Amino acid sequence: MYEKVLLPIDLAEKISWRKALPTAVECCRAFGAELHLMTVVPDFGMSAVAQYVPEDYTERAAAEAAEQLKKLSAEQVTDGIKVHHRVGYGSVYEEILKAVEGT
Repeated sequence: MYEKVLLPIDLAEKISWRKALPTAVECCRAFGAELHLMTVVPDFGMSAVAQYVPEDYTERAAAEAAEQLKKLSAEQVTDGIKVHHRVGYGSVYEEILKAVEGT
């Protein structure tokens, strides 16, 4: 029935994945689906704010988020489930929609 399961999470909020991740894993196990874990590093939305942020902020934040996603999946996802990690940058809902279109 399912080939892929997309689970967007907020790494800063355990409540965003505490119940959803085990449910997604069980769904993947039941249907032999792949799990796509994603998080989004929000942008600042205003160029006036961006001038106070280090130039490499986006790259560093994305790298840190990717490491956190990998750590989370290593701790919470059982063997036999294929996991893909995705880190978006910008508007949360737009990045989720992009992931759905590309998944």
